[in-house]
Amino acid sequence: GAQPANWPEGAAWVKADLLDPPSYEAGLAGAKCVVHLAAITGKAKRAEYERGNVDATDALLRASVRAGVERFVFVSSIATTFADRRSYHYADSKIAAEALVREAPIASVIVRPTMILGPGSPIEGSLGMLAGLPMSPVFGDGRRMVQPIDVEDVVDALCALARGTAPASGVIEL
Repeated sequence: GAQPANWPEGAAWVKADLLDPPSYEAGLAGAKCVVHLAAITGKAKRAEYERGNVDATDALLRASVRAGVERFVFVSSIATTFADRRSYHYADSKIAAEALVREAPIASVIVRPTMILGPGSPIEGSLGMLAGLPMSPVFGDGRRMVQPIDVEDVVDALCALARGTAPASGVIEL
């Protein structure tokens, strides 16, 4: 899409296909940090997750290294930590992408947010609908902890990582 009206000064807006590095390599020139949030989510086939989450991350990582980018911030998912991932191809694709990030010759940090809540969030809408029911549903055995996070807190964390005011290596669970 078009660059938002409130796009921050000093940040580059590049519309491109991550699987086509020539479409964005010029935009990486001189960049100190890449924050990679693009992903295939929702209902998709295993091959779509593989292409959009693994192959695209690999292409962007390689292009970032070639361009001399100093830091790579990869937004993954808390789903990578789930014990039961049977038929959860999204989580498997994020695990594979995380491995690529760890192996790349660039300073990197992996960010694993939980459910992100904020205006227009599908999850927030669903939780609001559940909260309006005459009784509270309990999923599974009722002992699973869920810790949603506000979108503004996620943005603050990503900005700190991009600016280098937070650790630029390892895994951060939000």
